[in-house]
Formats: sequence, C-alpha cells, structure tokens
Amino acid sequence: MNRINLFLCALSLLLLTGCEKSYEDSKHERMLRAAAPENQQKPVVIGIPWRKAKEDFFIAGVKLAVKEINQKGGVLNHVPLKIIIDDTENSFFSIRSARHGILSIARAFAANPDVIAVVGHNSSETAMIASVVYENNGIVFLAPNARFTRLTGHNFNYTFRTSLNNAFMGQQLANFAVQKGYKHIAILAARKDSTDEFVNEFVSHVSEKYPTDVVYRRSFFEDNADIVSLVADLKSVQNQVDLVLIATESKKAAQIYQQMRHVGITLPIIGNATLDTKEFWDRVKQWEYSKRVQKSHIPTLFTTQTSKGKQFDQQFQQEYHQEPDYLAALGYDSIKLLAHAIEYSKSKVPVEIASTLRYMNACKGVAGSYEFERNGDLKNKPLSFYHIVNNDFVFEYLDNGMLLDDPKMEVCNEIDRDHDGIPTSSDVCPDTTPAEMVKGINQDGAERGCPLDSDKDGVADYKDKCVNDSTAAISQGVNALGCPLDFDGDGIPDYKDPDIDNDKVANKDDHCPKTGANELTYGVNMNGAQTGCPVDHDADKVLDYQDKCLNSLTDFAVDNQGCELINSTEFLKPVAEMFDKEPTQLTKQAKTMLDTLLSKVHSNRLKQIQMTIYGIKANTPVFSTQLNTLIEFIQQKQIPAQKIHTAVVDTTAQKNQMLEIIISEFELKTVTNHVSAPQTTDQKTPSTPDQDSTTDKSDILFESELMPFEMETLSP
Repeated sequence: MNRINLFLCALSLLLLTGCEKSYEDSKHERMLRAAAPENQQKPVVIGIPWRKAKEDFFIAGVKLAVKEINQKGGVLNHVPLKIIIDDTENSFFSIRSARHGILSIARAFAANPDVIAVVGHNSSETAMIASVVYENNGIVFLAPNARFTRLTGHNFNYTFRTSLNNAFMGQQLANFAVQKGYKHIAILAARKDSTDEFVNEFVSHVSEKYPTDVVYRRSFFEDNADIVSLVADLKSVQNQVDLVLIATESKKAAQIYQQMRHVGITLPIIGNATLDTKEFWDRVKQWEYSKRVQKSHIPTLFTTQTSKGKQFDQQFQQEYHQEPDYLAALGYDSIKLLAHAIEYSKSKVPVEIASTLRYMNACKGVAGSYEFERNGDLKNKPLSFYHIVNNDFVFEYLDNGMLLDDPKMEVCNEIDRDHDGIPTSSDVCPDTTPAEMVKGINQDGAERGCPLDSDKDGVADYKDKCVNDSTAAISQGVNALGCPLDFDGDGIPDYKDPDIDNDKVANKDDHCPKTGANELTYGVNMNGAQTGCPVDHDADKVLDYQDKCLNSLTDFAVDNQGCELINSTEFLKPVAEMFDKEPTQLTKQAKTMLDTLLSKVHSNRLKQIQMTIYGIKANTPVFSTQLNTLIEFIQQKQIPAQKIHTAVVDTTAQKNQMLEIIISEFELKTVTNHVSAPQTTDQKTPSTPDQDSTTDKSDILFESELMPFEMETLSP
C-alpha cells in the first residue's frame, strides 16, 4: 500500500474515532443554519481552495460565474453567492507540510458554519485528503481537477468530480491515437499514483484492443527529474517511435518538450489534460508553428467550437483581456453547476444539494455536459483534441458517437433563467425582466411564467393603466396602455359610442364601422351594401380618398391609383422617306405605312396621337408644314383633331431628321358574363358593388363613340 493510502486510512480512523460527535455537531449546525427561515436571504457561502491565480485562470473562471449569477439576481429568488478564496495550496515545501497544509485549509472552511460547499483543490492528492474533512462536516465538495478514480471510490455522500477520471481520459486518448494511425508509442510519465493510473489505462486500452505497441516507457520524479538524460534515452529509440505521450504537470511537460526539440526530436506529442494550459503553449508554440515539427495533440474539455464555449470565450476575454484555459472553464462550470443544483433543490441545505447533483438529469456547461454516477463520479463525455495550424488552434474529435454539444440538453443554471420561481423548462416566458414581474406572473396554465394580465385584454398588468377593465369595456379592443379604444377621439370609449368612426352612420348600420379620418375625406356611402364605407364616385374600385384620377372613364381599366391604363404603339421613320420634294406631299410609301398603322386604331379607345419631328431649329417652318400635312391625312381617317398633338424638338444625335408617331389607347376593362351580388368588404378598402350584366358588352364598347378627351400637348 502506497504512502497516500496509508495516510488516508490513518486520517480516516483519526477523524472517525476521535471526533465523531464534533463532526456530527458541525454537520447538524450547518444544516440548521442553511434551513433557518431567518437565513434564507443571506448569501450562499462557497470555499475556493486553489493555487496562486497567476498559474492558471481557475479562480478567474469562478469569479466570472459568481459575477454573472449575482448580476442576474443570484439563486433562490435573489440570494447572492459569496466566495472565500484560499490560494495557499502550492506554498508547502514537503509532503508532510503539504498534508498538514491541505488539512488546515479544509478544516478552516469546515469551521465556518455558513460554508455549504467547496469548489477546488488543484490535484487528485490534495482533493482526496480534503474530501474526508468535507464529508465528515457535511459540506458539498466539487473537485474540478482530480482524476484519480479513488477520489470517488469511498462512495462519499458529498464529493463530486467535475472532470473526467483517469479511466475515461486514458481510454479516449488511446482511441484518438489509434484513430490518427499511430502504432508505436513512447511514454514519459511522472511517478505518482494518479499519473500511473492514467498511463496504465492508456496502455491497457491500446494494447488489448488495437494493433498499437508501447515500445518505450520511462518514469521520473517531478521534483528532481533529469530531463537531459530522459530525453537522451528517448533519442536513442526515436526511429522506432511515431508518437510520444508525456504525462506530467504542464511546466515539466514543456521542459521535456523543449529538450526534445533542442536535440532534434521532431516526433508529435500527446498528453493528458494537464498540458491544456497557457503556460505549456507559451513555451512550445515557437516549434508548433514550424512546418518541420510534427503537430502535437492536446486533449481538452473546453472548446470554442460549441455555442456555450464560444460565448464563454468572448465573456472571459471581455472581462480579463486574456484567452481562457480549460481550468477557467472548469471553475466557471463548477459554480454554475452548484447554482443549478441549489435552484433545482430549492434549498441551501448541503445534503439536499448533494442529493440533487447525484440524481439530476444532465445539463451542459462551457466544458461539456455534467451528469453523475451514484458515487459522485462524472459520467463519460467527449474530449476534443487541438493543435496549431497557420498560427491558430484547430480542433479534432473522436468518432465515438458522443455528442460534443447536444442542442436539446438543458443549460446548467438556466433552470430558472429569469428568477421568477418557474423552471425554465416549463416557463412560457423564460426571460421575463424584473420590471415585467412587478405586478406578478402566472403560476400555471398556458401563460405560466408570463406577466399577469388580470383583465385579459392582451396588455400585461405591469404596463396596463386600466388593469381591471370589464369584459364589456374591452369588447371593442384596447390601446397600448390597456384602456378601452376611442377610435374617433371624441371622449366616448368605443364600447359605449353609437358611432365609433363619427361618419354619421350608426354602428348597427355601418359596414365599415372604423373608417379613419383620412378615409372620410370624400365622404361615405349613406345607403346600400356599402353603407358607411368610403365612396367611389367613378366606380373604378379605387376609393376616392386613394384615387388620383377621380373622374376616370367608366369602360376602361385603371391602375391602383384610379388612373386609366394606357397601351402605346410607337412608329419611327426618317422624315425624308415620308415626303416628296414638297412638304405638302406624302410619298406613296408613307401613305401605305400610315394606312396600315391607323387601321389598327380603335377610335372608341383612342386617347391621343402624338407626332414629333426632330431636327435643327432653323427648319421649324418646314417641319410645321410637314406636320400639318400629316394631320390632314389622319383626319381623313375620322380621327378628331383634338386627339392629334404635334411638336418639333431641336435635333438630338439619336433622332436627327426623324419622325416619331406614338399612338396611345385606353385599355379595356375585363368584362364578365355573370351577375355578381354585392358583398360586404374589408373596412379599409371596400369595393364598389359589381354592376348587373346579363350580356357581353365588348362589342358595344367597340362601336360606341366617346366624347373627345383633351390632353396636354407635348412641349418641344
């Protein structure tokens, strides 16, 4: 039995036999204080034992989580979190002093009856020593960086591991090495119990299940390792190796890596999660940027490739102006996870929090999912592996079927995101603000978690100025302030007003009871199927208040502004081809072309004929004579003079000495062969009732003679 096992056994006997009553008293007092009604609004106190913050970002991650939770209202309806930090864990100079030091830290937290949880201890060895104290004193203990499986081997009630244990870590590294095609592996590992366990799991997995060999293995003491000798021995077998596993803490791993590169070993490196630190990458990145060195693969639980990971990376950099490491993510997640369990249990009592952690469904944080075995061990979850390509980190994943980011999984500590007492999973309005809660929220039903609306008018009570309106009062609708509508602004609410739109037509007879002031500009129909609706005097189905051509002709189609639709035919010929030597004589060819053109004109639809000659100004008298000649010819075809317009335009490069004729005709309405009964239409755009029609009027329209329609003459 190794030294740690002997120590733990002795420690357990001492604690259990010598101080049983005091431990029970401590546990009982802690439970009573946490449950006491007078203490429910007092802060939740959490101990944070860790090493100096400059060595990693764990404490920074913890502080960020605490800040976010407290800014959003704390836990249990505005109870803040309070942390007590002890960063002396790495200040001890011997094994004996370290053991006593860890016990002193743990006992100091236990002596404070307000401490209900501890998150921290930066190694398996320190976590195992401290866990006995926390168990005996009834304190929830989350160990974020302890991978030794023996931490949870005693089936303690209050101890939980929030990172993968050595077994899962070793298996996933072995799977990745095989997935990448490595077949001959060298191992350099620190000589300590937790590291031995990890390496053995790795070796067992690659040897038993895959055609991969461990061709070289050396161990060393971290405190006095002869790195030069260690790497020299590795160099002697480098031709037999295609991957080197380094299992030690990050600073020592970086020193080994540097020595390997100095002696010309360019083999790729793989390591456990202890290498996933800024310290390691700062020391080795100059080689990893090089194309001459094979890329190393570092496992991590934290990746910015997930939505939560990316969000955390942005928040951390905004807060600290530094990129977070995996320990920052674990610190952040551990606090969020603890808050999650407090919210779920609705309690500050440690035993209830611990029970909730043990049996709750998985939730996801920035470093993956969290779900526990009955002994407090974290269930397996996928690692990511990353390396440097083009000065940036590139992530790879195992093909093992585990989801890196399950979109359906609940987010840790979002059980009641808006702190309204309704779990997010059943909260219809999960992001209700404190201002929206001021008048209360619905506790059940289809609107559970949403702001109250006492009078059911669609305006929540917190912004409703008429919060107790009757059913009758809201029958005609309410405004943005929740008060009955007064459509015409006459001081009489619509539900009492006999003429809501003030159009002189009673509501009971009004087919458009809410005609607006703009719609009333030209009046409303006082009888018929469109009583109370805006008038359409020219029956073109464009209401007068929208009609830009109020007197459009009845038989012709109109656009959406009520103006007749026009079809145009254009004719362009050189002037010289149209006239003989005299401007009063049309050529035979010109007469034929004009006859053909005019034969297609429908006199009953003709709007105008515009004739324009383009030429130099000095020839205007001649052009005028030519245009008069054309007018006389066209009038012979029974075209009224008032529909013929002429112009002379000073020469342009494109149309010099050209005659342009544009014939414009009205477009006919589409005529139906059936009688349409008048229908009640939408109040905003009521249509004119269809006229009765028992015969097709298209022939009549072609034969009728329209009154001359004077048009504006084209200006030269």
